[in-house]
Amino acid sequence: MMASKFKKGLLILVASATMLLAGCDDVTAELPESVQEEALVVDGKTSGLPGNNLKEIWDSLVTSGDSNSEKILNNILYAYAESYFGAFYGEDGAVGLKDVYDDNSKAESFRSAHTSAYSTKEEVIDLANVIVKSIKESFWEFRNNSSYQDREVFYERLFYEAQEKNLYSFPEIAVGDFKVKQLLGDETPEKDIDLYFNDFLDTYQSYIKRNLIPNLYRKALIKDYLIRTNSGVLGRSYARKISYIALPDISSSASAAQNLIRAFCKLCLEADNVADEFRDLRFLDKLYCGTVAQTGDEWTKAQEVYTEAGWTLGGWTDETATDIDESKIYVESTMGATVKDYNELSDDRNISGSSTDFTNSGAYVKEIGLEIKERGIQNTSKVTEGWYNASSSLSLLNDLKDRLFKITVANEVDSDEGETFGKYVQGSYYMVPKTYERTESYPYAVYDKSSSTWYICRVDQAVKAAKLNSEGDESYDNANIGKGFGSDGKMSLNQVKWAVADLLADTDSYKNAANQEAVEKMALSFHDQEVYNYFVKTFPDLFE
Repeated sequence: MMASKFKKGLLILVASATMLLAGCDDVTAELPESVQEEALVVDGKTSGLPGNNLKEIWDSLVTSGDSNSEKILNNILYAYAESYFGAFYGEDGAVGLKDVYDDNSKAESFRSAHTSAYSTKEEVIDLANVIVKSIKESFWEFRNNSSYQDREVFYERLFYEAQEKNLYSFPEIAVGDFKVKQLLGDETPEKDIDLYFNDFLDTYQSYIKRNLIPNLYRKALIKDYLIRTNSGVLGRSYARKISYIALPDISSSASAAQNLIRAFCKLCLEADNVADEFRDLRFLDKLYCGTVAQTGDEWTKAQEVYTEAGWTLGGWTDETATDIDESKIYVESTMGATVKDYNELSDDRNISGSSTDFTNSGAYVKEIGLEIKERGIQNTSKVTEGWYNASSSLSLLNDLKDRLFKITVANEVDSDEGETFGKYVQGSYYMVPKTYERTESYPYAVYDKSSSTWYICRVDQAVKAAKLNSEGDESYDNANIGKGFGSDGKMSLNQVKWAVADLLADTDSYKNAANQEAVEKMALSFHDQEVYNYFVKTFPDLFE
């Protein structure tokens, strides 16, 4: 028997999450002789199927060495995480985190069943939201996958059928009930995923449970470890919640982009009594692209900004039966350039007109081509938003990026005093460059000559250690900070910690430390030499 054991004093986990792998020197995982037989039955038959032998299937899946040992570790970590946090999908009438997400009133009963993980019901709700947010982001990738699209339109049926072919079992959806939705670039997964999928948490439960939840729970262990044991690292992360836009100059007019941005700053950001939706950088993005709504308050505000910017209404006729009225397109916008090209086309086959191909080499008529190009423009966005730290990949102008992660930003962003690195505009904090003309009215609209691109960067939250100290006056829970944009409201200390921990959870050192803590608490013993060797190599501090 192996002489090496876990160090003394390890906690024993409940039996449901403990895996016994107790040690012998030369035992490896093997298939019992009694079950080495044909495994698959198709239409009542087993013979004649290539490779239909359980031993062959076993050997192809269960291999010796670190690869298989890592799978075992991952399965153990998931089992532990589920016992610790509680299952996402409750079974046999039990409440799961998904039920808490649907109905927050169930949070307290869930907490009382998992007191080692949660001190308050709000912490349960926060984790449920964290898990669902990650699931939404995964489904957003499906929404963006061209395999499930046609001409900038997403077809849920294509996703549903593709996953059924991968042997996932879903409840039946009537053909007419599948979601069909044009892709729009100004949407976000947090708000709009339900527009593309039918009750995605329930309908696609088998996929989510098998493919997403194990990884999300293992990552939640790492984030929880950081929150519990290493709040100092979170405070020193220089995490920032930002939204920024990058708008290139417009080739048809040297000053068009500048004029639009300055008009937006004057009439949307700086003006009093402006609706939050018009202060959002996504509205500027739609103005630039020419994809604003052509009716209602948005159209009224857009015309006001376009007029201030000196942009020109094209006056073209409405060419297609889409939601885009070409007669309301401004020449300088991205959409305007496309409609201009289209109107240069000639019906005379001997005159080429526009150099733009609107027919895909004759695959369809030009009107369809215009519609497809318009949809493509509607599905673009030059706005980036989310949580980032200094090591994050950002296409933000270096001058702004370098200043963004200075401690002064964290001091300034939550008050209306001090404008060293930024400028307050109607209660929001915008980054300014290191040098600019002091007479400049909108110093936060920054031009990069090397890329001929305009930037505006808004900082919604900036973390520092004092804000994550629950006992301090500057804490997110004790001070009037942690605000989101517009109606997003105030984030709690715990919510901020989860967001910051997410930025650090893929760091190997934190991942290894969190996994080591989990393995230690499980007090495993080993039956397989290869697996034992892998654990000794991975967690040497746990062995004498």
